[in-house]
Formats: sequence, C-alpha cells, structure tokens
Amino acid sequence: VSTQSTGRSRLGPMATPPLPPRKHSRTLVISHKEMENHQPGAQVLEAPARLHAVMEKMYALKNDLASRGGRSSSQIDIHDPSTSPEMETALNAVLDGDFHQVVLSPTSGIALTRENSITDTEFFGLHVAESIKACHTSTYLEKLRQAVQAVRDVAPTDNTGMSRCVSGTFGDTFASGRSLHAAVVATFSVCSAVRHVVKGRFKNAFCAVRPPGHHAGRNGATDGAAERLNLEGAITHSCGQGFCLLNNVAVGASYALRTHSAVVKRVAIFDWDLHHGNGTEEIVKDDPRILYLSLHRAGAGFYPGGSHGPPFSYSRPVS
Repeated sequence: VSTQSTGRSRLGPMATPPLPPRKHSRTLVISHKEMENHQPGAQVLEAPARLHAVMEKMYALKNDLASRGGRSSSQIDIHDPSTSPEMETALNAVLDGDFHQVVLSPTSGIALTRENSITDTEFFGLHVAESIKACHTSTYLEKLRQAVQAVRDVAPTDNTGMSRCVSGTFGDTFASGRSLHAAVVATFSVCSAVRHVVKGRFKNAFCAVRPPGHHAGRNGATDGAAERLNLEGAITHSCGQGFCLLNNVAVGASYALRTHSAVVKRVAIFDWDLHHGNGTEEIVKDDPRILYLSLHRAGAGFYPGGSHGPPFSYSRPVS
C-alpha cells in the first residue's frame, strides 16, 4: 500500500499501528515453584495454598488484560519457573555442607563486568548470599541449616511431607525438608525483582514469595521478643519466628543498597500487615538509608509485642 503525502493510503485512512509497550512500563510478577516445597503442616495457617491463590489471581489478571488486546495485554510479565538443574545444584549446596562456604564466608570473586550475563548460581553466590549474610548472623544461618537437616534425616525420602517446630520462642514456626531451599529462593526472587527494576527492564515488581520474612530478626527471634510478651523461660534465639525463616524484604533492601548504590540511595519499606514486622525493624533500624513504616494492630499482649521504641522508632495510634 503506497502512502500519499496527505497521510492517507489508497485503501482509506492510514491506521496508526499500536505502539509496543515500553519495557519500563511493564510490571514484573515473580514467584517460584520451589517455594511450594515449604510445607509447615496443617497446624500452620501459612500454607502453599496461599501462594496458589495469589498466583491464580495474577494469571487471571494477565488473561483479562490479554483479552482486551492492545498495549494492555503486555503490561504484566509473570515469571514463575520450576527449579532448574542449575538452581537445584546451588540450593542443594545449602544442605550438603557447602552452605558454610557459600553463605557463611566470603564468595569467590566474580567479575562485576559480567553482571548482565551471570547465571543464577553466580547471582546467588555473588549477590544474594552476601545480602543474606548482611541481614542474619552466621550463627543463626548455621542453626537454621542444622534444624532443617534434622527434618531431612528423619524423612530422607520425603523431604516435604514431614515438618518440625524450629522456633523455641513462640512455637509457631515449622520447617520441612526443603523449607530452607524455599526461603533462599524467596530472597533470590526478591533480589532478582530489584535487579530487573533497577536496570529499567520493568517499571515495578510484585513478589509472591514464601515463607514470609518480616518477623525474622538477625538471630531468628528478635531480641527481647519473649520479654515483651511476658513469656517466662522462652528461648529467644531460635530458628525463626512468626512463620518466618529469612527476612526477604530486608535482604532485598540490602541487595539494592549494596549492589546498586550508584542508583539506589535510599529505600522505604512500607509494611502493611496485622502484625508489626519486628524482625525487619530490628535489621534495618540502624541504617540511615532505610525508612521503615509499619501499619499494624497493637495492644497489650498482641503479637509480637510492639516496636523497639525511641530513638529507633516512634508509634502513633491510627483510628
């Protein structure tokens, strides 16, 4: 079809082709099938069904946008892979003894100039592992590894079907044989989302991850948690707290500030939940680059018992 100078073709007015969506106008939805393998048991409300429900809504939204056609059909990009052989190798290192070298000691140098093409294993070892160590103590990480390994030793042929309580403070946090794999993948997913957004590949990102993290402090249970709820004789340094094993959002903030410092100068964390994210507050409260805001229910004896107080935090009632 030839085009005349008037902007009309011989077959009628020239239709303007729809513009392809710009990469930075899209939203990334990121999850991972591995996180379904954290199975704390029927006694715990935080279950794989929660993740299934969220992802079903995400796929329904994407399909709805696709049915409308045009640019809206590509506004959401869902990344929800299964565990690749490469990732399985990296995750197995967590429980096969190399976890001590991979996560608890400095990583071997990988040229930062290759950052755009590094593999998942390299990304985990170079960035994610270091960010985990920045948020949690090596003592806690090793205790968590041993606790999950104990479950695997009991049920070596079924690493997801058996769970064991790993929290001494409240007795509310359980782990199955691949719970640590799932927790590491959750932090990996958050860091991957940060990486994609910072590099301009997406406008923003939504991470559907589990196990959750905002109650997990540097040593698992936060300092003084038992005392604030008047739990006499409780173990305050246990493997997790409030269903949480690793603090996903704190690890993601650490990764953003450490790895992308040329772009990311400050981070704001808005925690909207029934319960106060005491673990997140404990980890980030001394970092002047991070603003932590928590909207939660509070009251005498209500879990987890309030914040650290001034000068680290200020509480205001909201009606």
